[in-house]
Amino acid sequence: MYNKKPSTLAMLDKLFFPSILNQASSDYELILIDDASPLKQETSIIIEKYLPQLRLKFGSVIFSRNPTNLGFAGSYNRGINLAHGDYLVIANDDIYFPQGTIAGLVSIIKNNSQCGIVGPITGESQTWTYQYCKQAPRLKSYTPNELLKIERFAVNVRQALTGKIINTDALAGFCLVTKKSILADVGLFDESFTYGLFEDADLVARIRQKYRVLIAASIYVHHGGIKGSSVSLKQHPLRLNQARFINAYKYGRKWGMYYMLSGVLKGLYRSIGADTITAELKDKTSGQTLPIH
Repeated sequence: MYNKKPSTLAMLDKLFFPSILNQASSDYELILIDDASPLKQETSIIIEKYLPQLRLKFGSVIFSRNPTNLGFAGSYNRGINLAHGDYLVIANDDIYFPQGTIAGLVSIIKNNSQCGIVGPITGESQTWTYQYCKQAPRLKSYTPNELLKIERFAVNVRQALTGKIINTDALAGFCLVTKKSILADVGLFDESFTYGLFEDADLVARIRQKYRVLIAASIYVHHGGIKGSSVSLKQHPLRLNQARFINAYKYGRKWGMYYMLSGVLKGLYRSIGADTITAELKDKTSGQTLPIH
């Protein structure tokens, strides 16, 4: 979490935490990282609001505040190092988990011995991966009826693409599921990718060298609030634009400039829905009486 504006607080309160409570299990440990939010007091109020319910439903709840802003890679690494479990669900704070999402994602990596990391599909065009689902609903507000649209869409996707798993070249970092043993093998997020961007692509590239990278096509996770996705990143436009170029350059130096540029171009192409799960879902749902929206 990084809260500089009221819009990020609203997402936590109305989108993220309600969906987290839907996933709760005494087998799960929940780790919340506040990346030195300027709205420290306001963030604490929301955390305290949900802590009693979270502690009642989860096996363990840890809330930790970074002393300084570490960005995505540094914050995720702190959470990973605090975790006791074998399986890790690494998630942004601007997402909504439909019911059964976490159990479904973890079951895929449990049942595929060569899988190193798995991600769901989503409706955010800036995902830049095969995960982009153009048919997904857009949130107009955080009212129960709007959130119900997400739940219904997730059910329709699950019915249309039951059990479908896709080998892929890239995953977006809004929601990643892996094992602690995998990260012990390939390393954690590279913290030289400061602020955010490309730290997820770098991790997936390292995992892909030894393991399968999978998309759970039948599992939908909503990414973004009423102001779109990556709201935390967009709170510092100058730092965001710097990260776009600096981290892209670092990624290119590490993996090859051709590989970086071809990945960016493919991502831009995918952002219109081409070469994504959009086409497969369209084929599967054509002729259905239930609307996908």
